[in-house]
Amino acid sequence: MKKHLTIVLVTVLALILFAGTLILLTHNKLPYNNTTDKHDLVNSTYSISEIESLKAEFENRKSDNKVYKFSEFKIDFEVECVRKSLGGYYVILFLDNGSEAFVFFNEEMEMFSVMIFDRFLSVEDFENLPSFTDIYKFDPNAERLDTGSHIYIHIVQEGVLRARYTTNWDRAGEYAIENLEEYEQYLKEHPEEFYTEVVSKQFWENSELKGDENFIGKGSAYILEIDKYI
Repeated sequence: MKKHLTIVLVTVLALILFAGTLILLTHNKLPYNNTTDKHDLVNSTYSISEIESLKAEFENRKSDNKVYKFSEFKIDFEVECVRKSLGGYYVILFLDNGSEAFVFFNEEMEMFSVMIFDRFLSVEDFENLPSFTDIYKFDPNAERLDTGSHIYIHIVQEGVLRARYTTNWDRAGEYAIENLEEYEQYLKEHPEEFYTEVVSKQFWENSELKGDENFIGKGSAYILEIDKYI
């Protein structure tokens, strides 16, 4: 009897352990659809002000080292089109002005970027835009790889473009920038005095992006080819 009871207890504990492990492995997984046209999935629309408010809240939290969880996001927004992409997932929202918002989450279901597109640029659009200031205005969704980097990632129709810019340190040095905080603030206010021209470009086609794009840089805010049209 005791032996039988022991076997039952061991079996129950094993099942509990298995269930717990399964939950830990899957609780952050988000159901997604990478094949159906977004226009067949999304029915809701939002105003640009709602998305700008979302971006502002996200940026405020990021500056305070706080996260914006997916569970919070889905309270205020309909989650109708979820894609699995590099570094996590993104949700597509349609806006009432014809543009689209892409809200990115990592594998831990934490938001890490919000982008708004009224169209997707082509790699050819960057050929005659040599200065950083022009490109930044042209592509507000460009991602700087890290705080001290002069390399930016651009999501384009055909794939991903990485551009490196030269800096005008002599001009910037006149302002005696002493620390990282001052550097960031001055860069935000006077980008044309730091970045003068593109010195190198590297381009990867959509067909080359297979899910291991750490060589690009941040690379995680990537949009699938199926969604690169408005």
